[in-house]
Amino acid sequence: MYYKRSLIFFVFLLALPIVDSNGSNFQFRCEDGTLFGSCNEKGEICAGGENLIKDNSKINLDAGEYLFFGFIEGGCYQDLYDLHIGDLKFPLTVTKSGREKRVVSEFVLDPYFSRSSVGDLNVVCRVPGFGGNANLTKKYLGKVSDKAGLFEDCSFCDKCGKYAIPRIDWFNTRISLGDGYVFSGGDFIDVFIGIYDENVIDFVDKIEVDLKIDELYIGKPLSLIEIRDSMSLNYTGRARIPEIEDGNYGLTAEITAYYKDGASNGYTYINSIKIFNSNPTLCKELIPGHNNPEGDRINLVFTGFGYEDLGSKTAIDLVKNLSLDVIDFEGDANGLLSVKPFEDYKDKFNFWYIDEIASIDECSDTTVANAVANCESLKSFHCPYSNKLFVNLVNRGIRSNARINSHMTLSIPLYYFSEDCSFLSSCTGLDLDGDGCLSSDDRDLYKTNVKGNVAGFDWEGYGVISECAIYNIGCENEVNCIPVQEIRSDNPDRDVYARGFVHEFGHVFGELLDEYEPSASGLWGVQYSRDQIKDAYNYYISLYGPKNCFLSETYTNTIYSKYECLSNVQWKEMFGEGCGKSNVVDCSPLEPYYNLEVSCIEGCLHFSYGMFRSTFQSLMKNHMTNPFSFGPWNEKLLRDKLEEYDG
Repeated sequence: MYYKRSLIFFVFLLALPIVDSNGSNFQFRCEDGTLFGSCNEKGEICAGGENLIKDNSKINLDAGEYLFFGFIEGGCYQDLYDLHIGDLKFPLTVTKSGREKRVVSEFVLDPYFSRSSVGDLNVVCRVPGFGGNANLTKKYLGKVSDKAGLFEDCSFCDKCGKYAIPRIDWFNTRISLGDGYVFSGGDFIDVFIGIYDENVIDFVDKIEVDLKIDELYIGKPLSLIEIRDSMSLNYTGRARIPEIEDGNYGLTAEITAYYKDGASNGYTYINSIKIFNSNPTLCKELIPGHNNPEGDRINLVFTGFGYEDLGSKTAIDLVKNLSLDVIDFEGDANGLLSVKPFEDYKDKFNFWYIDEIASIDECSDTTVANAVANCESLKSFHCPYSNKLFVNLVNRGIRSNARINSHMTLSIPLYYFSEDCSFLSSCTGLDLDGDGCLSSDDRDLYKTNVKGNVAGFDWEGYGVISECAIYNIGCENEVNCIPVQEIRSDNPDRDVYARGFVHEFGHVFGELLDEYEPSASGLWGVQYSRDQIKDAYNYYISLYGPKNCFLSETYTNTIYSKYECLSNVQWKEMFGEGCGKSNVVDCSPLEPYYNLEVSCIEGCLHFSYGMFRSTFQSLMKNHMTNPFSFGPWNEKLLRDKLEEYDG
């Protein structure tokens, strides 16, 4: 077969088999079966010719057709990269994304090109001014040939020789460098390297790491501890950041592995970090006398976004009052400390607020009603404590949401307290069911009639009809919109946002999933395949372990799915708890605690089938439900995590 230049390119781009003139499928392979562009066990690459990239020498080129492919780590704006060889520049196409990005370029140098030595080869971001970096880790450049062969390539393949011992495959190695990304001068950076290839572990003698921030050399970690067993080889260490100015920096780790045969290979890992030198005086105690800054506690840090003075209350007063509402320290208003298990663990928490208001511009997507906005501010880092979880209170009518083990964005707009009734002029023509009453029924009808996925949903229109429906315009129970200039002492909306906070805290602290089951047709009218459901679930448990949802392997059959859940689910030892007799599922829907009886209820993680939850309706399914409870199984998960802290 003839290896045309463009055909080679499409092998990388599409990763599909090629069909020859006889209609049979084949892929570009060398005689031993190695795929084109891959290495065999002998350290040989299957390619059209030898790799023209030799160590650090200049690249030699003449007229002809060339193919370049390689792997890069880092990120540029919209994944736009260029290949530079001396003063020549060629566009690169990303054919595999993720941490390991594979890039390809093919180009032709015409017969008039006569330079035999061109210059250095590197990859740069095509669009300047947007930050980012591109680190070339493996690289091949060769002439296009009419056939593929095997060529020893110690650099690209990370090993040489017929009987070469295996080397570390860095792309299948877990590396963590400065996770959390926001640091102050003098902080420590945690370094972790995990090697899980059993064929390599016994041959590794040691690993060394050199760190630098941009061009500022930090040195080796203060200590690099080796933990070795037959299944894994882990290295952990810490390095101190020097006292430097605020800003965005590139953090680079030059990692070198030394093997027992005297050989070595290396890898460059790049991460982006932000240096922010905090001002601890802006981190204030929310409940005087309660906090223990030296204790092993969860530090909840409240920051207000976009709030303004209202009546006699300053913006900071508002944030403090709202924070106290959702904490509910006395446990009498459906806030955090009113529900189990948190009501029994007050001494596991410190509560702080930031004594400055963050700009609403530090949030994304706040201009569209009910959008899933994400708010993060460096102001939150003024609290110099570990075990921090950030609570961002936002003066916008957006969808509250959470990022597990990081922060939540909680919508508490000021119109809860001081109403602007001018929006009522937008409420005409929204009585969708024609009964003369604009209510939540019309809002739900609007939502039900939307087809397609969430990206095509008109959130702005939904936000308008949702706000109008609050007032039941034209209904028997119509609510008057009366502007006020002072916060109401008994705010009727407190119950709504306090409950919402508890639900989001279940995500951010407890790593709990939503227990929603949108509809029989899937999420927002999209029918999901078994593989899509499985992928979503497996991705979650790979990060956090099995929690409050269970995936049935036989989900296409409702009877077998339920039986599989009853037999294998992680909460099966708690069946029957929450209502009636333990170990027996015996409650009827008429009983007050029916919603909390532990069993196997289909619907979880936004899927209506194939996924099970432990109760009919905990607050992770509906935070406006009563009894207001996480349910027995979720309470156990939360309690187990709370017990990790000494207080």
